[in-house]
Amino acid sequence: MQTYSEMVDSELTYLGMIPRSWRLTPASMLFNENRQNNQPLISQTPLQFKTGNIVRKNIDVDDKLREEIKRYTVVDKNDIMVNGLNLNYDFATQRVALVGERGCITPAYIALRTRKNYLPRYANYLLKALDGQKVLNGWGTGIRLTLNFTEFKKYRLPEPNTETQEKIADFLDTETAQIDNLIAKQERLLELLEEKRRATITHSVTRGLNPSVELKETNIPWLGQIPAHWGFERNKYRLSINKGLNITKADLIEKGVPVISYGQVHSKYPVHFDPKTDILPFVPESYLKIENAIMRKGDFIFADTSEDYEGSGNFSMLKTDSTVLAGYHSIVARLTSEEVVPEYQAYYFASEQHRNQIRARVSGVKVFSISQSIIANAWSLLPPKKEQEDIAQFLDIQEQKTKELKQKIQTQITLLRERRTSLISHAVTGKVRVD
Repeated sequence: MQTYSEMVDSELTYLGMIPRSWRLTPASMLFNENRQNNQPLISQTPLQFKTGNIVRKNIDVDDKLREEIKRYTVVDKNDIMVNGLNLNYDFATQRVALVGERGCITPAYIALRTRKNYLPRYANYLLKALDGQKVLNGWGTGIRLTLNFTEFKKYRLPEPNTETQEKIADFLDTETAQIDNLIAKQERLLELLEEKRRATITHSVTRGLNPSVELKETNIPWLGQIPAHWGFERNKYRLSINKGLNITKADLIEKGVPVISYGQVHSKYPVHFDPKTDILPFVPESYLKIENAIMRKGDFIFADTSEDYEGSGNFSMLKTDSTVLAGYHSIVARLTSEEVVPEYQAYYFASEQHRNQIRARVSGVKVFSISQSIIANAWSLLPPKKEQEDIAQFLDIQEQKTKELKQKIQTQITLLRERRTSLISHAVTGKVRVD
């Protein structure tokens, strides 16, 4: 790529060298803050941030929501949103987005509207570059480092002429679209790998490893046909089931006994966890008195609530000898039968056959509740013990292979995103010349 013939030091650490022909202008001269209130319900289209974009909320607008969005800010196409909240707690979220349609959004965000001769597309890319380099994180104030327009407008930003701004925006539209397409393909590969992973688990734990095995009919809709020499029974005949601790986040401390709650189970530990390597919060040692909440190696912990239907039945298995407690909104299940291999049972709990039983019985609309009774009355299969061990060993190998493939794909995605961020940054600050 070409470079500008004359570069000068901007004397700003977040910009470095810029073309001599570009001006440095305070943000207050480039942007106005849009604070148009939605009190008369100018807009009934609620918007939200999602992975660096502004999208419509997938929600029905009822009377309660109408009252809420009256307090929102009305935004128009080409406004730029900046999420300046809690900057010191987050170094991953994409916090800048260009609005694509008129709507309304929480006033907690900064709504920017460019002034004459400052193009929204260029400005959006510039602020995305600063966000990607975590410059915005350093502009916040207060204990939680929150950025508002009063602080934002003090900083100086590059202002090339409008022709150059348009060329840069056109160039980045084309280049980032190509990179985004490559990222989308890699993300689709991850989805396909996960689909294959789930299918492999379900087939292995419900049909075994012998493709020629004779099948029998169980006459139970959830189970259908299973290998003729396998048994089946409800979970309550092989598990003891109890609730986790009756605590809240306020009971967590910095040092004590590790505790795993529904949040970690629901989002981070799809099959098993290890307190020696996984980061968990703590509770006081006094909670060790509640024996039902103490987990042992091979115990299972279910999240008793889920914010999405698909996640109903999420669980983890403790795979090491460690002292750990089951926390809030959790259900602990311990095997009571010596005929069941814990590792096989974990994979069976992860299968679609078992998950579908849980999903069919959960209650709720926006939050789905899973009771001890739902888990107790679901069915599990019982292959011979040696076969359970073989299935678990086979799936362990498959899981490792899938994990390695996912890591390679994720590395490619990370490199593509870094390339995208670098490309935007170099273009909007004049490190490369776009013609």
